Amino acid sequence: MLYKPELRNFTDVSEFNYDSPCVWVVYPAGCGGDLWGSIVGHHYPRTGNHFLGIDTTGRVMLDTIDHKYLNIKINNGEPALLNQDFLNQINAGYQTQNFPHSMSGQCIIVNHFWKDSYVRQILSRFSAAKVVRILPSTDLACSIAKWLGQWKNSNTLIDFDSVNIKNAYYCEMLNSSYAHERLIDLKFEELWSESGFEKSYDQIVQHLNLPYKLVRYDLIKFWFNCQHETIKPHLNKLFEQH
Repeated sequence: MLYKPELRNFTDVSEFNYDSPCVWVVYPAGCGGDLWGSIVGHHYPRTGNHFLGIDTTGRVMLDTIDHKYLNIKINNGEPALLNQDFLNQINAGYQTQNFPHSMSGQCIIVNHFWKDSYVRQILSRFSAAKVVRILPSTDLACSIAKWLGQWKNSNTLIDFDSVNIKNAYYCEMLNSSYAHERLIDLKFEELWSESGFEKSYDQIVQHLNLPYKLVRYDLIKFWFNCQHETIKPHLNKLFEQH
């Protein structure tokens, strides 16, 4: 990465606002967004996000600058708005890290704000935002994502053949169509094979104007090894198809 002198400027400080550059990694639960958010984060100094590793369930542990503020709103059935409260949450996150937003290499927001209506909000409110969206585009990919989401977020171990994706939530996922020059859509099913990883990573590097790739496929192999034995055969099938 290139060094930016402003990262050590303790005098001219500023808070995060609607004109601030930011990168959003958005995804449905179970789609590996925290892992890819962590990969993106490695390319910037002092983001305020912290990749803590992968736990025994295969869940990626990522502390984010906003403490997943919007996820909490969505999960509680509350309006998830990109209002002043959201900006305050991010700036409070910087305060707990003991540096202002202006000394951050990048604000990286990683959450479940994946729906077309949500992404439209992001790009209309934040003039310098770029969005990386991960979505499954096949029934198998949706089923794997749902299984992973239930296992990691609810600690519920279910039989894979019993996974039901025939509902409005997954229909909306498969039919997401919003497009924008500051949005890149990545297919969940293409992220995990070695060739798919390299291709998707190249797309992210180009989209975010990064000078190089930094993370090896070894991280994906480690992530796979941490997954539950129930889901590994289905992930292997996904790898073989893509």
